[in-house]
Amino acid sequence: LHPVKNNKTMESIILRTTYFIIFSLFAAFQIHAAEIPEDKKIIRFESEFGLVNFYHELHATLRTTSCSSCHHTLNEGETIKACHDCHKHEGEPDNGTDAPKISRAFHVRCKGCHQYTMREEHKRAGPVTCALCHLGEAYQDAPETHPR
Repeated sequence: LHPVKNNKTMESIILRTTYFIIFSLFAAFQIHAAEIPEDKKIIRFESEFGLVNFYHELHATLRTTSCSSCHHTLNEGETIKACHDCHKHEGEPDNGTDAPKISRAFHVRCKGCHQYTMREEHKRAGPVTCALCHLGEAYQDAPETHPR
């Protein structure tokens, strides 16, 4: 076998395989993002400390999460429930479940995941401090201008 020709062939195989893997991963992430309805790509929650934006579409494209990471009661074939269907605000009547109140659920699941990602996986993650998540009155109408 001719060594130069053999190296070119091997480089070609490696290059094609790399492109295939990258395309496959990109396509897989796009499928998850495409499943999210337009009105759910950014979900805004009101809280007593200011508006909270949840970037649903962004989370759907992360390799470290799946739908069940947040939709933890989701069973195959069921319709996805909104967080507030089970997790109520303080003072609201519960729905007969032992689900924690909404603020506790968000702080444990969301903030906890962000902290874990930074501490254990040494990766950047979402907000873990009050002011980076709760935008306050100054940013209620234009949350995209918040200086994160």
